[in-house]
Amino acid sequence: MWLNYGVSDERGLVHISDTPRGRSDLHCPYCHTILIAKKGHVLAHHFAHDGPTCNPANRTTELPILPFFHSFTLHLTPKLLGQLQAFKDGRRSATHWLQQEHLIRYNEFTQRHELTKLGQIPFGMLSVNLFSQVHDARLADRHDQLDWWLHKAWKEGNPVARADAETDLMLYRAQWQRVLQCALYVVAIQTETDQFYKVGMTSRPIEERILEIQASLMPHIGAVSMPADMLPFCQNDQSPVCASVCPLFARMP
Repeated sequence: MWLNYGVSDERGLVHISDTPRGRSDLHCPYCHTILIAKKGHVLAHHFAHDGPTCNPANRTTELPILPFFHSFTLHLTPKLLGQLQAFKDGRRSATHWLQQEHLIRYNEFTQRHELTKLGQIPFGMLSVNLFSQVHDARLADRHDQLDWWLHKAWKEGNPVARADAETDLMLYRAQWQRVLQCALYVVAIQTETDQFYKVGMTSRPIEERILEIQASLMPHIGAVSMPADMLPFCQNDQSPVCASVCPLFARMP
């Protein structure tokens, strides 16, 4: 359910959001089977094969997707998360395993272990700026890993592995570029009794997105207002994430 790009003979890579629901004229970037655009109301929109799903598209691990975008997870087991909570609370914990997962580090100055930026995320301890630093590093690391796999397939002379690795890297870069072309926004949503916030990304005018948000909330909580002073706080390269990612993306071949 992670495949969100199909290939058109005329248009190249096409995102699921730019495709009508149902059987399409797009084909799988891995096996070239015709794709069906699944755009329901429960699962994330994705492409499915019009027939048996090929192995690269059917896998559930080592996916060529952006960290923290497709799904926000640190891949911590319940046991490891429990150990991390114990460490934070000052109780005994398996510091070796936490350090191995880069969740804690040893501070030479204080001569004590402390939570890393990554280890602080489950507890909501990071500011937006510090979280952005962690996220930027994850984006770059995943890209470099996919690039390394491609070079490895070339050296081994494995044409199947090389083709899959090339497609993985192509899809990853397409997702990254799409993110950089979007605007990041935060809006305050005011109801009759409460106020909450929505963070999102859009490639369309923010006014159009505001109308969609209001329409989607209407059946659930009625009419809402969005104060004008909370309209998009950053756009494209002005966002904390994009500011550090853009230079890296610009050097990609």
